[in-house]
Amino acid sequence: RPTWWVRRCYWSRLSCSRPWGILPFRVRTVRHSFTASRLFAMAHLLYVLVFAGVSDRVILEAFVVAPLLAVFLVGVGLSVEIWLVPYVGALRWPVRAYVLAITLMGLAAFTLPLGAIALGALLFIASDTMLALQVFRLSEDDPLQEPLGWGIWGFYVIGQALILAGAV
Repeated sequence: RPTWWVRRCYWSRLSCSRPWGILPFRVRTVRHSFTASRLFAMAHLLYVLVFAGVSDRVILEAFVVAPLLAVFLVGVGLSVEIWLVPYVGALRWPVRAYVLAITLMGLAAFTLPLGAIALGALLFIASDTMLALQVFRLSEDDPLQEPLGWGIWGFYVIGQALILAGAV
């Protein structure tokens, strides 16, 4: 499985799911793949700092501000142990760390008044969830690969745009 991961380059939107073919290169080494995943994890953690700073609330207050969304998000994060972690091989701990970072980002977004930022964070999380399904659970010739690729990019772009719109 790890060699498949190297070929598919998990968490690098620069090489996975390129429906428009506009990004010409692929990251070909584990080192570069880990760099890409670390950069996305750092982006999630920066969002945690920004959202928590703007809301001036502790992340756990997400369970007061948006209890249903917070419980749902934590449930999805925990469910990764069943539907994803058994399929990632030696990447168990990096995947768990990434899921923790993205869950914290979602909870931090929920400490803000619900609106564009929270919806953008949910779409960002959905994009990463679809990417995990595409890379670790679907075969390369699965007919869902292409539509899932479009969904990954669409949710990612719209999610980022909503976060930006909510911050402005």
